[in-house]
Amino acid sequence: MIAVIAVDGIIPRPCLTEEFWHQKGRIDSRKVLEIPLEVWKKDDISKWLLDCSGLSCPPTNLTLDQIERMASSIYSSSSKGQPVIIYSQLKEQLSRYVG
Repeated sequence: MIAVIAVDGIIPRPCLTEEFWHQKGRIDSRKVLEIPLEVWKKDDISKWLLDCSGLSCPPTNLTLDQIERMASSIYSSSSKGQPVIIYSQLKEQLSRYVG
């Protein structure tokens, strides 16, 4: 099942049941992906890759340097951070690591 929740700002906690949240109050990226619809900066891409992609965790275990290089590559091919291009680049990069 796929669902989209579009919000201006932070997703209000009551919009998602408890199973979608980590104990630290963050959304569980294995169940919900937060993808901003505004223009992204390179730092936004790096942060998303670190916080939401799972690439720095087992079994992938990418280093911070590898993630930073990936973010730079994605940003440089995104026409200055255009969301639709960022999305397709994220999908392409992640497909290399997800079976």
